[in-house]
Amino acid sequence: MIEHEVDLPVPPGEALDWFLAPEKLVRWLCKRADVEPRVGGRYELFWDPARPEVNSTLGCKVLEYEPGKLKVSWAGNEEQLEFMEPGSTTVAVSVEPAGSGCHLRLEHYGFGDCDRWLKAERWFDLAWKKAIARLKETVGG
Repeated sequence: MIEHEVDLPVPPGEALDWFLAPEKLVRWLCKRADVEPRVGGRYELFWDPARPEVNSTLGCKVLEYEPGKLKVSWAGNEEQLEFMEPGSTTVAVSVEPAGSGCHLRLEHYGFGDCDRWLKAERWFDLAWKKAIARLKETVGG
């Protein structure tokens, strides 16, 4: 399981908006976002909008959404798509008040244990590390 944590200088609800609002997602995570912030709603992020079938979360959904918590299904990138189809892994984000802002925790889990899954998990661990750093910079932390 991948885990990353960060403190942000915004209230918990605003921090979660950075994972839900398309206009915010494109500032730190992807090039295009189609998100319906409700259980069962779309959670489709695109890193190459000209080729939406690859390097995206096309077909992924919001699995859980309540104050301070978001859980979405996830898909692999172009290299992993053969075995890491939409919904094969899960990304969970939780936020709680901390000082004058909040503490955010991201977990990405559901990876298999064969070599190609382990390689994918290492790839996503690094990708999330970079993304969370961009989020902190973008939010102003």
